[in-house]
Amino acid sequence: MYALSPDAESGLVAHALPKGTRIADRFVVERKLGDGTAASVYRAMDEIAGVAVALKVFDPLRGADAVARSRFQREFDILSRLSERGVARAIDFLPGDDFDVLVLELVEGTSLRERLDRGPMELDEALRLAAALADTLDACHRAGVVHRDLKPTNIVLHPDRGPVILDFGVAWFSSAMTLTRTGAIVGSPRYLAPETFESSDVDERVDIYALGAILFEALSGRYARDADTVVEMVGSEASREAPSVREVAPNVPVRIDRVVAQALAPRPEERFATAHELKRALEGASSAVGRPLERNLSCRACGTSTIVDLSICPGCGAPTEWSLERGAFAVQILEADEPARAARWLAQRYGTAMRMDRRMLARRLETLPAPLAVGISSRTAEALASAARAAGCRAEIVRTRSMLGPALRFPGFSASQILFGMGAHFASVLAVGSAGILLGASEDAIVALPFLMGALGFGATWAWARVPLLSLATFDRRAFVHPALDQIRSRLCELGSPRARRLAAGAIARAAPMLLGDDAGLSEEAKTEVLEALDEALDAAANLDAHRAVLDARPRARLRALAARVDRDADPEQARALDSAQEEIGAIAVEHDLAARRALEATEAISEILATRGG
Repeated sequence: MYALSPDAESGLVAHALPKGTRIADRFVVERKLGDGTAASVYRAMDEIAGVAVALKVFDPLRGADAVARSRFQREFDILSRLSERGVARAIDFLPGDDFDVLVLELVEGTSLRERLDRGPMELDEALRLAAALADTLDACHRAGVVHRDLKPTNIVLHPDRGPVILDFGVAWFSSAMTLTRTGAIVGSPRYLAPETFESSDVDERVDIYALGAILFEALSGRYARDADTVVEMVGSEASREAPSVREVAPNVPVRIDRVVAQALAPRPEERFATAHELKRALEGASSAVGRPLERNLSCRACGTSTIVDLSICPGCGAPTEWSLERGAFAVQILEADEPARAARWLAQRYGTAMRMDRRMLARRLETLPAPLAVGISSRTAEALASAARAAGCRAEIVRTRSMLGPALRFPGFSASQILFGMGAHFASVLAVGSAGILLGASEDAIVALPFLMGALGFGATWAWARVPLLSLATFDRRAFVHPALDQIRSRLCELGSPRARRLAAGAIARAAPMLLGDDAGLSEEAKTEVLEALDEALDAAANLDAHRAVLDARPRARLRALAARVDRDADPEQARALDSAQEEIGAIAVEHDLAARRALEATEAISEILATRGG
């Protein structure tokens, strides 16, 4: 318990400490640095150590709340565990009668908020910032600490240490009981991950989302989510879609745009599993070695996003069906990054339904748009469009019209193709006209011949452009089924909590290429390692699920409330029982969160193994 100096003024309040105020007969206040919602920060001199420090002073008048005060104590517990250069070190915690004081290392420099207010960063500067923050977050996460309120105002740009993260007041770590009230949301709306609005049961991927939002802002000069309040964020439809930084800053490389989009994915299972994985992606490692989880193709049984062509739901193991169902929709390919790659994908997946061989198909894909399939159901259309995107194509879905058929776009031809067509038209007119003259055709017929031939050529081209690449009548694909899939399905069927299903889905999405037979370039040893890592991730998800069931059956908040009401003197046995129950539940909560960490690390391991595959 600290004490104010004897000559200090009576009635001091935490947010208005005058210069010269002495605390614990050691720290002398020099000036205020800023105010927060429940604390003020001062620069002070530590007269014993002879260095400047930061005093974070809790104000009970503005935050008179047992939960808030517990967070303040816990901030010291968190920071005392960390020794990273990217985190401001905690020196001491001084509880007092007037107010509590947290003594922190003073990190001086420009705040990231001030830097971003001057405009976007250069690409190299932004990437160095993101890589340094990813390193610090990875160290925090490995120590069991999740910041939960990462934002530019909580980051100082130190000239020697680089970005330093401050304010762990709402952070969480594995050995702590959750201190948020039921339904409470902590953090800044623009940098909060969408799952934060749905549950307080979150993990380190909320920090990955916040880092993605910071990188988006550093590259573009704009917010990834332009919402000032939680209400605006929750009510925004845009909060369910990952934004593209290239739409705002076209000079950003496509690779970096994909990294930012994956960090900002609305669902945690679609993001990077760890901060280390995000950093590797920034350095050039593949950020999408698995298969995408398609939100628009969610499982009808549990709502988990599914994987196109995988015969089971990656969350609950329910069977899925990807046959070409008939209906009133069509899919058209608008662009193809690599026509040969797209042709190879179609031949492998829909070989029996192709109307032409792969060589002709590749040529056809050089002249786009091209209809992929016509007369299919909406679900099949969504599946085809999603699979096309995974193969490097941009596709759109259109509804067919009763009389005119689908409103397909006509392909745009290159200058060389137009010249070739003109030459072919001239040669055909000359050949047919010469034959007509020899056969005694009339002069009117010869004059009308170029127009007739042009109309026939245009009609043939129009008909050719509307012929779909796939024929529903001949599709008879036998899907590859990995031998381990049945065992995986049985394990998924046992998962009951949404969080466990999301963890399982994220791991299966990474391993999906191998589960779908796309294992070219992988050694037998690598294949075994992928299955072992997937098995570890599913084990961790199952353990988390079991712990979750215990925590749901014995809520921690209820135990704390009972312990607070019991008369410990009158009924010491009940008090001991409640204390023992709280310790037991606390230990289970730690195991629950460590299981999530193990699942995420196993998911990252799958990515690293698959990234080693040959050509």
